[in-house]
Amino acid sequence: MTMAESRFVDIQRTITSAGTVVSVRGELDVHACPQFRRTLIAGVVTGGVIEVDLSEVTFVDSAALSALVDGRTIAAQYRGELRLSAVGPTVARLLSAAGVDGLFPSQAVVA
Repeated sequence: MTMAESRFVDIQRTITSAGTVVSVRGELDVHACPQFRRTLIAGVVTGGVIEVDLSEVTFVDSAALSALVDGRTIAAQYRGELRLSAVGPTVARLLSAAGVDGLFPSQAVVA
């Protein structure tokens, strides 16, 4: 388990046979983004698919959105793929409003 600098978020990375699952719980904001970025990059190094589980995310800001887009770009450069799973309606609206919702495959929106 990797704990981010923010006391309002918990970021965990699990290596699977297909790649890496990054599970985030809490507020994914500017304070949590340095650790979140490092965790995404560690997933890229592992190889394969990086699945970001957002089922327990309660808040996302523009810094976190930037980290997701950057993580996707870096993964693609290394022939990997970054996917989002269990995207809640609040996060889905932010992705749509920013015009990046089409960048991430497998967006299962959770009601």
